[in-house]
Amino acid sequence: MGLLLNLVLVSIFVFTMLRAVPGDAATAILGVNANPENVAQFKEEHGLTGSQIEQYLAWAGGIVTGDFGKSLRGNTSVSETFLDRLPVTIEIVILSFTFTVIFGITFGIFSALRQNSLADVCVRFFATLGIAVPNFL
Repeated sequence: MGLLLNLVLVSIFVFTMLRAVPGDAATAILGVNANPENVAQFKEEHGLTGSQIEQYLAWAGGIVTGDFGKSLRGNTSVSETFLDRLPVTIEIVILSFTFTVIFGITFGIFSALRQNSLADVCVRFFATLGIAVPNFL
């Protein structure tokens, strides 16, 4: 129950912060010189009309049913894009997990067999460095 409440609160916070940014998505994507009819059509197609509460409820209802909406940039289904990229993501996860386990166990055994040696200190140093470096680097 706590996880669900946390997800709802975070989604409300992010949704609100995105709406607090100056300007709107239609103007940002179509440009400031866009035809007002095109802006209105864009907003209608992407569910950007109505109050923020209505927009959030429509978006959250879509999430619950598996409809993540349309990408504002590519005008494609977010669900389709997600599913198209899922196999490659799973492949990367499996490969990285496999390498992590193989190298982790190998260097762990190597370090355990040569405790407090120069090789052990080097392995521990690089292990600590690997944990300390942010994941995005």
